[in-house]
Amino acid sequence: MSDEDDEDARAGARDTLVAYGPSLMNFRAEADAVRAEAIRARLAAAATRPPPVETPDASSGVLPPRRAMLLLEELFRDHPGSLARERCRDEVFARDEDESVRDLVYGEFGFMSLVAFFETHRARIPREGAKLVDLGAGVGRPAFAAATLHPFESCVGIECLRGLHALGAELVSLYDAECAPAIAAAMRAHAVASGTLPMDDDDDEDGGGGARAPRVRMIRGDFLDDDGWGDADVVLINSCCFSEQLFAKIEARAMELLRPGALAVTLRQRFVDVTNPDDKTEGAVGECWTLLEARERRMSWGPSMMYVYARTDAPAPPYEYIRFPKSPKREAAAANGEAASRSPLSSPLKSPPKSPPASPAVARLQRKLEASSSDDEEKTVANVKAMNKLTVDDVVASDSD
Repeated sequence: MSDEDDEDARAGARDTLVAYGPSLMNFRAEADAVRAEAIRARLAAAATRPPPVETPDASSGVLPPRRAMLLLEELFRDHPGSLARERCRDEVFARDEDESVRDLVYGEFGFMSLVAFFETHRARIPREGAKLVDLGAGVGRPAFAAATLHPFESCVGIECLRGLHALGAELVSLYDAECAPAIAAAMRAHAVASGTLPMDDDDDEDGGGGARAPRVRMIRGDFLDDDGWGDADVVLINSCCFSEQLFAKIEARAMELLRPGALAVTLRQRFVDVTNPDDKTEGAVGECWTLLEARERRMSWGPSMMYVYARTDAPAPPYEYIRFPKSPKREAAAANGEAASRSPLSSPLKSPPKSPPASPAVARLQRKLEASSSDDEEKTVANVKAMNKLTVDDVVASDSD
């Protein structure tokens, strides 16, 4: 698409919003009211429903994949993917022309890709007290899916967009009422069958007779500022459309926060630390990561390479060499003496030590962090800001041109 064609597309999108904005807002308000009433009815019905009886999956101790998928489809029946994409577009188009929108393109981990992940790597994830965090969670579908597929203590989604976070909060209420009792019942049945829970144990907090379903939470904030995911055992990073600069920041933060043995899952993009970026050999070992899996899996938009890493016990590189550049908004706030907004779970960043970089891998990562991406951002804004082309496929195609 030429610059003139793209400008025409953006102008057409703006004209459409101006012409149909009021009626569109009225339609959305009515749709929101209908959805709110449906949610209230579902919560009321769940409160009078008898305790469920579930057959657990033998390997996970939670729900079989087919039962989990049906439960998720029921959970999301009033929150279709089109609604999430609509809310995402609303916030993208509300941003300034010179702001990057590539990192906000909406997409989700495919359910079967998560099933395959847990079947392959379950032995590396603790069965008690485990925590999963989804960075850029959207409305939280991967976090809810994980709660049905492994006995996590908690599954947390971190999302910066207000509209998506609001939808995720609605889904948390429905999960607690509709899904948690079924998951807890399956976990209790598995515990009784394995002899770890007496048959007459009636401590029933989640409707599962002594078994507690994973707690799902949705947090609104910037996952780069938030250090509350440092205790995660599994971190999902839907990085398919992330810019190289943002992805490098995520790798640096994960190096600093995650403990040895924690798993990090990325899409399309690879951590710089692990050998040559063109080498896709499973088992490759870097300074801070071991590549456990590199294969194509199906996501919400189609096939994508999925990479699974395990954090080694090597210390993180010196902080001054992995510190990522501040955003213009934070630099302006600092110049005005204002405190940058931070997530409730975050803590002040530690002062950088004065030691030299530890390895060439750190130097490669630092170059990515410091690289200017102004040309890429201009191209991204030109390609993605057209109303009818805001899809993952469009961004990936433009990235490969």
